[in-house]
Amino acid sequence: MKKHLLFIAFLILYALNSFNPNMMEQFQFIKHYNIFATIIRYLLSFSFILIPISIYYKDKNASSLLSYVALPSSIISLFFINEITRHIKYKVYFIIIYVLLMLYIIGYSLYSLYKYRGKCDKGILKVLLVTAILVIPLNILACVHVNKHMIYRIFRTWYFIFLILFFAAAFILYYYLKRKSPSMREKVLFYLSLSLLFHLLCRFSYVRLHSYQEILDFWGAMPFYVCSFGIVILPFAIISRNKVFQTFSFLINTPGSVIVFVNPSMGQTSIFNFDVTYFIVTHLGLFAVASMLPIYLNAKVEFKPLVKSIVALFIYFVVILFINYICFKYLKTDYNFSYVITPPLPVDVKIFGIINYKGFKFSPLYILILWLVHVAISYITYLIYKYIILKKINNNNELLEVRNC
Repeated sequence: MKKHLLFIAFLILYALNSFNPNMMEQFQFIKHYNIFATIIRYLLSFSFILIPISIYYKDKNASSLLSYVALPSSIISLFFINEITRHIKYKVYFIIIYVLLMLYIIGYSLYSLYKYRGKCDKGILKVLLVTAILVIPLNILACVHVNKHMIYRIFRTWYFIFLILFFAAAFILYYYLKRKSPSMREKVLFYLSLSLLFHLLCRFSYVRLHSYQEILDFWGAMPFYVCSFGIVILPFAIISRNKVFQTFSFLINTPGSVIVFVNPSMGQTSIFNFDVTYFIVTHLGLFAVASMLPIYLNAKVEFKPLVKSIVALFIYFVVILFINYICFKYLKTDYNFSYVITPPLPVDVKIFGIINYKGFKFSPLYILILWLVHVAISYITYLIYKYIILKKINNNNELLEVRNC
């Protein structure tokens, strides 16, 4: 319980701080900022992965890096608060949140320094490199010069390249984890899930700067889509070690990641555009990590958990419909979270029958069909696991037993 409280407190502070628009702006427009402050801010982002790994796995390398990287960075960054929070509304509140977050990082880093006294092993450089890659802000590529060959179009070259990478990532991760110990497999998957959550929180900052989902606010980045919701629950599913929770995450995230490739709503834009980069990285990572849950964490992919997941998904759609209504009524904005109002494909939803409630229009029949599509894909995922993946796992176990004999 103590570990969970430490983790949740850290996430809350980091999430609140992520609404600071300058969190991502300084990486995209680095020439406008103090370069030293930008480097410190980047090094500080390492703590988002290192602290949870240290909390749950008592990892000496992660704890040592906190002492070497996060501790000095958090102290130095306090001298750049004006740089980090400049030109934003409610500056005083952001300063308070930022200072609290820095005090948390400093406090936990000092605790790690006292407990492990800088102990580490030869794998510390690998941990440093991987962490540095996983927290690179995705909008840093937006400054790349674009030509006609770098435009993303559905069912064109880059679409199929990304689709191949989508499945290749899962196979690469599968073979990488194959020879790892059970504890290392869990740690690696948790590591990757934290990176996905980091980039989701960075999106809070991005939408404060750019018109996304029609308004300059955080609603467009909140986890009200199936995949973003899946990113939020994925780390908790892994560290909970609850098989039903992991099964739910597998059955929701794996097919959900595939569905969005049918018709991604990104238009004809550069492959280095943040929307495209974020879409590819997060969905690719979500599919790869979620698909490993039953294979390496022994998630109980059985019929009863499947039914529970299906019921939970229906409740999710009802809640999302209500959230769409709240946004319509109070924000005067028509959202389409999880496509419960209009489908991602060019289909006229009017054919399903429209209910108009005080100007808010939706179709119960369409929502039911949308839910059934998700149910069907989840069931197909279940069958693939049961008759293909599980069979392969059992065969590998039998071969291992024969070798041990």
